[in-house]
Amino acid sequence: MAVVGRAWYLGGVVRIPYPFSDDLKKRASDGFRDVLFETIDPYYSVVKEPSAHVLRVRIALTDLTPDEGEGEGEGRASLEAELLDAQPGEKLAAFISTVEGGKDGWRAEKKWLAVEGAFIAWSKGLLKYMDSFHEDAEIEGA
Repeated sequence: MAVVGRAWYLGGVVRIPYPFSDDLKKRASDGFRDVLFETIDPYYSVVKEPSAHVLRVRIALTDLTPDEGEGEGEGRASLEAELLDAQPGEKLAAFISTVEGGKDGWRAEKKWLAVEGAFIAWSKGLLKYMDSFHEDAEIEGA
């Protein structure tokens, strides 16, 4: 089992779908990065360079669909993610996730609430995954 400490490195949020302007792609990428840091930084240090015992996170936003309907919660967001032990580069997990609907966003314009809600859900999921490494290590060391 990989040994991952209490630090992580974000290898970038990239590959946002083409139909959006460069400004919107940057805002979405920056917004997701902000939510990730706000969720994880209180518990894990963010490092500028990957090194031993650091979780390297690579994320690609592959779909952003605003809520264009009458009601809220019709938007959608999808991502692909890969989590690695930064050195030696061992893949620990990879997944694809789509979140549809929801009203969990708080800062976004109304039509982007579902997308921001997805960012929040994914950030909390990553934090839970990171915590699982330490729970497993405590059980093995007992």
